[in-house]
Amino acid sequence: MKLQSFLFVLIILFIFGACGDSSINSETTEINSGDTVKTENPNGKDDLQQPQIEGIAPEKLDSLRVRKKFNQSAQSFWDAYVENNFDIYVRFLHPTIIRSLGGTEEFKKRAQAMKSQDTYDYDQVVVGPVDSMSAARNERGDITGWYCILPIRRWVKGAPDDQYQLQVLAGQTTDHGKNCVFADITKTPKEKILLLMPDMRFLFRNIQ
Repeated sequence: MKLQSFLFVLIILFIFGACGDSSINSETTEINSGDTVKTENPNGKDDLQQPQIEGIAPEKLDSLRVRKKFNQSAQSFWDAYVENNFDIYVRFLHPTIIRSLGGTEEFKKRAQAMKSQDTYDYDQVVVGPVDSMSAARNERGDITGWYCILPIRRWVKGAPDDQYQLQVLAGQTTDHGKNCVFADITKTPKEKILLLMPDMRFLFRNIQ
């Protein structure tokens, strides 16, 4: 019951996008607030099948490809939300959240109802880039997944240029970027994030 209540709060946060929380650049200490580049949507090619690049270790190359996939997936996640395409939207949401709220079809109904109440209009939305990323490993040292923290910044129409709404996503992939899923962790304590994504501990170690 505790986990289900926590997951419901997470999805409420994402649907409304932390609408009432405007953050000034100087206060976003864990996010690279100077980043303003908007990543492009996927072009349909499988970036994980690119040939080896000479001079770059395989694990480093893998991390670069996964980082790119996180950025692309987060952009698609946001685009699906804006376009009310909840068939696509649910593909990028952490499956535990979907299951806890009654499954895919039930979740889509709830998401559509809550989205209809989001009346904010934005001058600009910048999704990403990835702020922090780390691999998770098993006892043998093999990589079992990748985890990231990724910001979404939204400028409400009429708001000052130096003030924006900040939303923070946690990203997860267990197949080297082929499928990336996210959860809203805006202002969420680490111990609660770990209830949903236990292997985020590998990332938290690196950014402490």
